[in-house]
Amino acid sequence: MQVDWKRIENVLRHNVYDESQHPRDAKGSDTGGQWTSTGGGKMSHLDKMKAVVYKIAEAEKFPKDRIEFDPDPSAVRLPNGKTFERLAYYSHEDKKIHFCPLIMKGKEDALAGVVAHEINHTKYDLGAVAQGIKKTIGNDEWDKKSWSYLKDKDGVTPYSKMIWDNADDNSRSVRETLAEVARLKALGKWDTVDPLWQNIYSNTADYLKTR
Repeated sequence: MQVDWKRIENVLRHNVYDESQHPRDAKGSDTGGQWTSTGGGKMSHLDKMKAVVYKIAEAEKFPKDRIEFDPDPSAVRLPNGKTFERLAYYSHEDKKIHFCPLIMKGKEDALAGVVAHEINHTKYDLGAVAQGIKKTIGNDEWDKKSWSYLKDKDGVTPYSKMIWDNADDNSRSVRETLAEVARLKALGKWDTVDPLWQNIYSNTADYLKTR
C-alpha cells in the first residue's frame, strides 16, 4: 500500500506546530517545496512518532521493514461488542505492525506502551507462553488450577480484564494480558502488575532466550 504522506502531514500539521518554524526544501531541488526534516523548526508529529517507534523497535530487535504507518484508521470489534479505531495492530497476514499516526495524535505519551504491546504479540507465541505459565505455577499445580486460576488473578488493565470476561479463547486472553504487561513495563508501571503476571512474563522471556 502506498502511504499518502502528504495527506498525513497536512492533517497532523494543523495546530501542532508553527509552519514558519518548519522550513521547506529549496525550490528547484529534487524535493523542492516539500517539508524538510532539517533546519531550526520543530519535528512534526509524524517524525516524532517514527523516532519513538523505531527506537523501541531497535531496542527490541524488531526489524524496521516490518513496521508500517497507515494513512487511514483501522477499526476493530472487541469481544464485548464495542468497536474502536486502533492506534496500532499486529497483522498475521503480512507479519507487520501497523501504526496510525492520525489516531495517535494527542496520545503521544502512550506511544511507547503501544509499541511494546504490539511487539510483544510478535514474540510471545502460545508455545512460549505455555512454558512460562508452567514454570511459574508448576505442572502439577497448573493441571489443578487451569485457566480459571489465571482469570481470577487478572486485572492488569481494564482492557485485559475485558478480554478475559468476553473472549472465548483463553489463549488470546493470556497473550493480551502479557502484551499489556509489556505496555505497563514500557511506561514505567511494572510495580503495578500482579506478581503472578510479572513471573509469567519474565519466565516466558527467559524461555525464549533458550529457544
